Amino acid sequence: MSAVHNSPLRVVITDCDHDNIEPELRVFDEAGFEVKLAGCKTSADVIEQAREAEAIINQYAPIDEAALAGLERCRVVVRYGVGVETVDVEAASRRGVWVANVPDYGVEEVSDHALALMLNLLRWSAQLDRAVRSGVWDYSAVRPLHRIRTLTVGVVGCGRESMEFPWDEALFRAIDIHFSFSSSYTSWDGALSLMRSGAVNVEPLTTMFPLEKWKDAFHTLENRQVVKAILTPQPLHEDEQQSVRAGSRQEANK
Repeated sequence: MSAVHNSPLRVVITDCDHDNIEPELRVFDEAGFEVKLAGCKTSADVIEQAREAEAIINQYAPIDEAALAGLERCRVVVRYGVGVETVDVEAASRRGVWVANVPDYGVEEVSDHALALMLNLLRWSAQLDRAVRSGVWDYSAVRPLHRIRTLTVGVVGCGRESMEFPWDEALFRAIDIHFSFSSSYTSWDGALSLMRSGAVNVEPLTTMFPLEKWKDAFHTLENRQVVKAILTPQPLHEDEQQSVRAGSRQEANK
């Protein structure tokens, strides 16, 4: 890498299939960067178009060892998307080039597509479409078919990133949904932040009931008057209830 120079820092977008790059241009213009959109397909194209760039944004063009060797000023390569399979990360590390990705890229699109595939598996729409187009009308080939409202959907979170799911579309058909807490763990951070800031008053969220009033506790939960009802073996005095609530606030502030 060459020494730091006084000319504006340059960013080259090697390639992308977006409709436009207006968001990128707006951000870099405010930061005083020069931006160029190229149409690279090979590592040789990358060298030719980005030789003088300090930063590269990349989608499909290969950023391999040969390309990195020809990038005289490059300090960072940012990959459009979650994966970095187009970048030789080890070669970049050896040259002191940072490699970054976009962990939440396409989260909603992937979740929408997952729901579409799920519905296709339930109703065999693609198979029936191909059969009809070939002149066959026989739905017995895809039996048994089930009403969606009688089924249960299981969602399991995988990886460090949160998993989105189009709950509204699923709940519209009264699907019973079960999921592991790992699939939406990031919601806990948001909830705790609201509690710490005082934006949410936690005191009404938890209510204690003596054990003999368990029906009242369940009734309160069913009516969504509280988030959590605690059954106690004996009635709690007001000072004890305040102590439990204080403990809940302390947990939120940890």
